[in-house]
Amino acid sequence: MPKSYFYQIYKPPSYDKKSYPYNLLNQLDILSINKCLSRASRNKSMPNFILDKVEIMPTSVCNYRCNFCYGYYFKTKFEFPKKELPLKIIEENILENLRKDKKFLNYDPIIVLGGLYSEPLAYSNIIQLIELLGKYHFRFAIYTNGFFLNDNLLKLIYESSLSAKSLKPSYISFNITASFIHGDFQNLTKKIKKLVKLRNKIKPRLLINAPIIVSQINNEELKRISKVLLRIGIDAIRYSFPQEPIKPQPEFIIQKPLISLGGNKEKHIYFRLPSKPFNKCFVMTTSISIDPTGSVYPCSQTCHPYFKKLSFGSLTKKKLSEIWRSEDHIKLFKTFNPQLTSCRCNVVDEQFNRICCNFY
Repeated sequence: MPKSYFYQIYKPPSYDKKSYPYNLLNQLDILSINKCLSRASRNKSMPNFILDKVEIMPTSVCNYRCNFCYGYYFKTKFEFPKKELPLKIIEENILENLRKDKKFLNYDPIIVLGGLYSEPLAYSNIIQLIELLGKYHFRFAIYTNGFFLNDNLLKLIYESSLSAKSLKPSYISFNITASFIHGDFQNLTKKIKKLVKLRNKIKPRLLINAPIIVSQINNEELKRISKVLLRIGIDAIRYSFPQEPIKPQPEFIIQKPLISLGGNKEKHIYFRLPSKPFNKCFVMTTSISIDPTGSVYPCSQTCHPYFKKLSFGSLTKKKLSEIWRSEDHIKLFKTFNPQLTSCRCNVVDEQFNRICCNFY
């Protein structure tokens, strides 16, 4: 592996379901990161890090319209065109390309099916897409409100997670807040129970997480929901505060724990505070985000036509290997100032981003 890459120190095959992935189990080689950043600074170049995450927003459709949604501002000011990324492009220009192109020989990125502006399981070819993740042996993550889950899809998610090359488990993260405020929480818990039953066959291969936007739910309901989820057997609950790309972030003071569940159940609950703005962003040197039109953006928070000037390629015209570390990619990194778009850190890893934010 080239010396200019940073690498993660994994702890396979051991696995701590009480902590992962919210306790920074994936420790980073800080020394190699600092060396690479220092070298890039001297050469005025883009750090040559490994592509660690590819986030795909396969559809612009969402069945909910939540006022706490990251994309709420854009849905009221700049409507996303109804669009889906063709399955053929996802397979040939992303998944197959990652596995076969020499440029990605040492790469094994996690494939994230997400959408800060949409619901990935609303994708018309979601069955085939998850089958492809298994076919190409990718570790994956799914961020979903769970509305479109059914027995066949639950089984397929579990089976595809078993095919990953990575020793780290795949995971599914449920938008509990959306299901709760739209009256679908009870139905969602039934689906999660079925997934937990499948997961328990081989625990390390699939994790089940539940982030909750605490500002949207009162303390008593938060306590009740948390108890239900922990009793079902999910791996972790994360209390979060909404990340808003345009409006200033308020200062939150948190007293831990917000609720007392008794015993050791607090160990399953983690907190994410709003991130701070910074001048230099290194997320685009380790990850990319792809919108339903095939446009490639530096991170999920800017993966929207509102930020079209930040797109540095299109997968409808080129393969991922032709876009990653292309001239347009490097040029964007050198000129991109996150404060101009008021965006905030899309956390790949808190420890890594702390270094990035303070580097220049």
